[in-house]
Amino acid sequence: MGLRNQFLVVIMLVSMVTLGVLGFLSYKFSQAEALQEAHRKVEILASYIKSSHSYAIKTQIPMTKQLVGKDRFYPELMSIFVMTRNTAETFKKEQPGYTIKNAAVDPLWKANKANAMEMRVINGFKADSGLGKSTGIIKNNGQDFYYQATPMKVKKKCLKCHGDPLNAPKDQVMIYGTENGYHWKLNDVVSAMFIYVPVTDAMKAAQANAIKLVAIGGGCLAAAIIVLVIFLSVKVVSPIAELSRKAEDISLGKNLEKTVSVSPNLEIGQLSRAVDRLRMSIARFMRR
Repeated sequence: MGLRNQFLVVIMLVSMVTLGVLGFLSYKFSQAEALQEAHRKVEILASYIKSSHSYAIKTQIPMTKQLVGKDRFYPELMSIFVMTRNTAETFKKEQPGYTIKNAAVDPLWKANKANAMEMRVINGFKADSGLGKSTGIIKNNGQDFYYQATPMKVKKKCLKCHGDPLNAPKDQVMIYGTENGYHWKLNDVVSAMFIYVPVTDAMKAAQANAIKLVAIGGGCLAAAIIVLVIFLSVKVVSPIAELSRKAEDISLGKNLEKTVSVSPNLEIGQLSRAVDRLRMSIARFMRR
């Protein structure tokens, strides 16, 4: 295999490896950017939920109790979970794919029952009391979602509604019954607030960006290879081939009267002058 072909094979191999690494790193970088953006959205939603809960607990629920009486219970006005769920359902209509769910082990509202994945996360919170958040990627119905879960521990004020059903507000018992959502224990993790943000489109965009970058990089490398091959042929391979032919002639005593002059620049120029000196030495020797 000639020098030109060897050079071409090496460049092609290096280019393929470079494109592969470039595509992989580009995809990972774009994917990380997509997940970071999803995390920012989750943090904004979590902050809003926390703020709305704080307002409801400090202002809305106490005022409602003053108006309707402490023994009455209207979930839409006095339960932060119901308010969050109703708000989330409206929000989801405006932003399809975004889901906010207070997933519970034993909820009053059956729709809040934690699924298998959510139960694993909640059990993780139970096992590690210092774990404040859990994040990750899940796939649901062929779609990818970034989620963040925050544990919700039972506080003393929670036991009024979720302790002994005999002590729970009568309105609550009438609405939800007495089978689920009771007998909670103080400081136990019974639920977690899950926020789901769709990332399928972002992941596809990351893949598309990686493909585009590889295509652009491939085009640039192809152009560079063509330029390098032309340069190698003109400046290296052809002069060396010419010197090889002239050196062969000199070794056979041919064309000793013709000056050897090929690419008079840099290393090949030096080689050309060395061959020419060899020609002159052999010519003198032949004359003697």
